[in-house]
Amino acid sequence: MSSPRLLAAALVAPLALAAPLARADGFSVDRYRATPAGDAFFAVESAASQPLEGGDGAGEGNLRAAVVFDYANAPVVLRQAAGSGLELGKPVSYQAFAHADAAFDVSDRVIAWVDAPFVVASSGQAGAASLLGMHEPSGSALGDVRLGARVRLLGAKDGAFQLALSDAIALPTGDPQQLAGDGRLAFEESLVAGGLVDQQRGLWGASLGARLRPDHAIGDRRVGNEVTFGAAYALFAARRRVSFGLETFGAVGVGSGSRGVALDALVDARVHLSPWFVGVAAGPGLTSAVGTPSYRLLLTAGWAAF
Repeated sequence: MSSPRLLAAALVAPLALAAPLARADGFSVDRYRATPAGDAFFAVESAASQPLEGGDGAGEGNLRAAVVFDYANAPVVLRQAAGSGLELGKPVSYQAFAHADAAFDVSDRVIAWVDAPFVVASSGQAGAASLLGMHEPSGSALGDVRLGARVRLLGAKDGAFQLALSDAIALPTGDPQQLAGDGRLAFEESLVAGGLVDQQRGLWGASLGARLRPDHAIGDRRVGNEVTFGAAYALFAARRRVSFGLETFGAVGVGSGSRGVALDALVDARVHLSPWFVGVAAGPGLTSAVGTPSYRLLLTAGWAAF
C-alpha cells in the first residue's frame, strides 16, 4: 500500500473506533499530555529524536526514561454565566501528577513510548463541584496510561524540516471519580513538524491533530472530541547541553455544545549532562476553558542512552 493510503488509513481508523463511545460519569481534567521521554519540549512533540550534546545518535536501540511532575492550579473554575465572569468557586482547586515515561527507538524513523500518569495530590471545593455535577477530587489516583508511536515521514534527523505522524491510545486505567480518567478508550493523532535551524543553535516544533474522547457535560459546557495544536521554539547553548524554550499548546472542542478554546503557554529550560537531563517549565493558562489552569508548573528529570 502506498504512503498516502497508509496515512489516510491511520487518520480514519481512530475515528471509526471512537464513534460508539458514550458519555462517561467522570473525565480526565488535566489537558497536559507529556511528550515522549527525551523530546526537546514539554508539551509539543518533536518530529525527530534529537541526540544530546551535539552527538550523532545511535540510530536505533536507544532508550530514554523520565519522570515529569505536573502541577495545575485551578484547572476548573465555576464562574458567573453572564456579566463579568465573577468566580463562584473552584470545583478543582489543583491537581498534581507524576508521569513515568519511557521511549524506545525501534528504528531511525520510528519510536514507541508509554506515559503512565499518577495523581499524587488533588483537591476541590465540594459545593462548587456539586453545582456542575462533578465529583470533588481528593487524594491520589492512577490516570489514563497512554501508549504511542511516532513515525518520521520526511526529513533528515538533524535537518531543518521534518514531518512525523504520531498516534496514541489512552487506556481507561484512570479513576473517573477522581477526575483522573475518561473511563473509556481515547485516541490521539497528530501531524508533527519541526527541525534544527540557525546552524543547529535553534529548534522549532509544531503539531496539529485530534483527540477523540468520551463526551461529558459540565454545566453549560461540554468536553469531548477536540482539535489539538501546539507550537514551540528553543535556543541551544553550550554545544546543545542547555536549551531555553517557549511553548504554547491547546485545543478547540468540536461538536454540539463545545465552547471555548483551551490555551496554555510555557517558558522552559533544560540541562543535559549525558546521559542525564533535567528541566523546568512554567506558565499561565490563557483562557478559562475547562481543564485550563490559572498557571502550570512542570519539572522533569530523566536518562537518555543516546
